[in-house]
Amino acid sequence: VEILVFLIKPTGAYFPGFTFDRILMGVIFGIFLYRRQPKWSSVITANLLVTLLVNLFFNTLWLWILSGNAIFAIIPGRIIKNVVAFPLEVVMLYFVVQFIWKNFSSRFF
Repeated sequence: VEILVFLIKPTGAYFPGFTFDRILMGVIFGIFLYRRQPKWSSVITANLLVTLLVNLFFNTLWLWILSGNAIFAIIPGRIIKNVVAFPLEVVMLYFVVQFIWKNFSSRFF
């Protein structure tokens, strides 16, 4: 998506790190959720990996590379945001995946 948006309406420089993040998120969610009956444990594990690896590690690294701000200056706010968002994301993801599984699994899986 980032590449398409950049090609249609470029604003600023393209940074491939954020595209890598989206690919990694898709791989993580795919490993835990693709063609599997949704369970709380798999949704929590997938979301925890995405939160720790992608949101807190890689996104912070990319922001540090792009902005030059000290990591210790930007990480506390990012930790707070992800701690608050994590339970909401888990609940929303579980119910979305459950809905998709119930309504579309017989057609595709």
